[in-house]
Amino acid sequence: MRVGDSDIDFLIDSEAARTAVNHPLQLPVADSLTVVGATGKGTKCPVYAPAECALGNRTLSHKLVYLPDCPTPLLGRDLLCRLGATLHFTQDEITLTLPPENAWIMTLATEPSAMQAPEWSQWEKQVFPLVWASGVPGKANRQTPVHIQLLPGKSPVRIKQYPIKREAREGLQETIDRFLECGVLRECQSAWNTPILPVRKPNGTYRLVQDLRAVNERVKTLHPLVPNPYTLLASIGGQYTHFSVLDLKDAFFTIPVDTQSQEIFSFEWEDNRRVKKQLCWTVLAQGFKNSPTLFGQALTRDLEEWDNEDRVLLLQYVDDLLIAAVGLIPCLKATVSLLNFVGLRGYRVAQSKAQIALPEVRYLGFYIRQGERQLSSERKEPTHLGSGKRRDGSTPRKKKSSCQGI
Repeated sequence: MRVGDSDIDFLIDSEAARTAVNHPLQLPVADSLTVVGATGKGTKCPVYAPAECALGNRTLSHKLVYLPDCPTPLLGRDLLCRLGATLHFTQDEITLTLPPENAWIMTLATEPSAMQAPEWSQWEKQVFPLVWASGVPGKANRQTPVHIQLLPGKSPVRIKQYPIKREAREGLQETIDRFLECGVLRECQSAWNTPILPVRKPNGTYRLVQDLRAVNERVKTLHPLVPNPYTLLASIGGQYTHFSVLDLKDAFFTIPVDTQSQEIFSFEWEDNRRVKKQLCWTVLAQGFKNSPTLFGQALTRDLEEWDNEDRVLLLQYVDDLLIAAVGLIPCLKATVSLLNFVGLRGYRVAQSKAQIALPEVRYLGFYIRQGERQLSSERKEPTHLGSGKRRDGSTPRKKKSSCQGI
């Protein structure tokens, strides 16, 4: 399901009362609620302001709960009921459908096609091809390995691996082999062990998810330095006419973790020959609570050394970058320069998601163009930056939260 600008794999859970995500969204917190899990213990969790959720050909606005300790995002009864969804069970698959008037079969949202200014085809020749993501994660070559600090008195945790069906194990084998080959995973013998979960995608392949809740409980929480997205967007002045948006691919995997800390992220794996071994991540793991903060800090340090000779505006929100320039040519030049810089520093960019030197781009759930940012034309009338006026010159009534509802 697409939530704002991100494609997120959800596990359908008809036992879950609310739909939940396990990674922070670029949205303000609107409320909170107490969640009671399997242990019977209640935990107070934040509820985000309405997010734009798109699944198949259906789009609606919905409040999502933030559950950082949940191993995978959950599509719960609240959203299933709003959609009027029906689950159909056959011998080989489970299908989710809507009523005939809105009939569709749930499919994984595809990545948007690349969007570039017509002039980009000539400028792209100046870009080092290595910057484009190719399936092998990059390696940030100027960053020292990260050390993970445990809370005082905390010792290693060892949780037994859940049984994995043969089909799922075979589905994960290719991913495991690829990660071992490129050094993202390595074999180890560790006192730590947390289970992995194979999450089946709609296309039949499997995604590797590690349940790191027990690890997160034992590790010191870093103060998040991620900027408020609304404050960030407010820095885009009305003089900027052209924009580029770059999405760094497999961002967390580019940051190395020191050898001692790697074994904190160990898990048990049984290969197709039924041989059991322990593997651990050599890089920041998905699902580790400090990964967004550690990656964001590392990228910020690198970007401080970029030679911004055209004096364009560069915004960073974790792994999403935006260039704002006055004029097409400065935007093209800065985009080439930034692509080459991050490529040589070891980062990789998702070419299929790149928006380059355009008068309008989508960033952090907003459409950005000269002097304006808006959620969507059908849901919100654009407000001119700095003036607080609509296109017709009238001043909109003040609302309690004018930026809610990405």
